[in-house]
Amino acid sequence: RITEMGLLRLTTNPAVAALPSHLRLKGSLFDIKTTGTSPEQVFLSAVIPSQSDPVNLDLYAWDGAAWSPLGNPSAEVACLAVMPNGDLVAGGAFAAVGSVAIPNLARWDGSVWSAFPAGPIGTVAALRLLPNGDLLVGRGTSIDRWNGAGWVTLGAVTGGAVRALLDLPNGEIVAAGSLQQIGNAAASNLAQWNGSAWQPLGAGSNGTVHSLMRLPSGQLLAGGMFTVAGTVRIDGLGVWNGTAWGPLGAG
Repeated sequence: RITEMGLLRLTTNPAVAALPSHLRLKGSLFDIKTTGTSPEQVFLSAVIPSQSDPVNLDLYAWDGAAWSPLGNPSAEVACLAVMPNGDLVAGGAFAAVGSVAIPNLARWDGSVWSAFPAGPIGTVAALRLLPNGDLLVGRGTSIDRWNGAGWVTLGAVTGGAVRALLDLPNGEIVAAGSLQQIGNAAASNLAQWNGSAWQPLGAGSNGTVHSLMRLPSGQLLAGGMFTVAGTVRIDGLGVWNGTAWGPLGAG
């Protein structure tokens, strides 16, 4: 099952093996989400050529037997999320999906694409579905929360962009990317929301963090283009134990 962008747990080999010959993953930006019961449906967002137009970016769905296109975004799709009702949410730098003008954040109900109600604007680089069904959206300018009825901004982002979001068992939220500040808190690429305010996550990292994951132990795993987290030499993979950063194996 693939659940995190960048740090992937790949057990969808039949889906990958069944990619049509004209589809080839191009580069490192891709996102795969699963939903439903076995055989799970898989949604794939990737920089790939379409059969009709090799320069277009496509969204594809795997139904357990075959791939089918969901639409042609006008530009990069960077992240995906599946809502509790099964709707697919796509975020990125696009202005439209197919012939429908939908900037940056779009929702697929199984038949048509639609926009969320008007709210914060800007390129979307991170999505995270919370246990209560709320959707976190990381943009280049803010982190926002869709509660099913409206938008709540958790904090403005300056000096970079949010590239990963993760909720912790205690309800706190971790944001990562290329960040200098979220809200009123200085952040060296990593920050934590305690329910009312943002605060640094340790001393952060010296480079961009692209991925976040919770380990079975409950510790936080961060992956990206950094060589130091906190005060520890770490080559790209770091573990936060709640008080300090350490390496994951050899990194």
